[in-house]
Amino acid sequence: MIGPWLPLERNASGCPVIGTRVPGLADLIDSGRTGILMPPEEPGELAQALREIFAWPELSVQLGRNGRGMVREYDWSRVARRHLALYGELLAERGLSELASNP
Repeated sequence: MIGPWLPLERNASGCPVIGTRVPGLADLIDSGRTGILMPPEEPGELAQALREIFAWPELSVQLGRNGRGMVREYDWSRVARRHLALYGELLAERGLSELASNP
């Protein structure tokens, strides 16, 4: 089984990612922007995606560049800030804003 870190690691290194449209991977790969998504269990689709990557090096470079930019969103400090903001919003919705300012 491939964990979610593998496509993120590949994106961080500037490599385009080819994956199947399954939960988890479909959330991490923006098809046509950071990689290529295809239906599961379709070897013909995989072969076509590989042909595209090898036939158009500029596509590979662009997907890799976009992936490197996308992976920055998964930096732990950004993830923590987004979670804290979400918790603050949820507390505010429930009239408990004062709890958000007292960690």
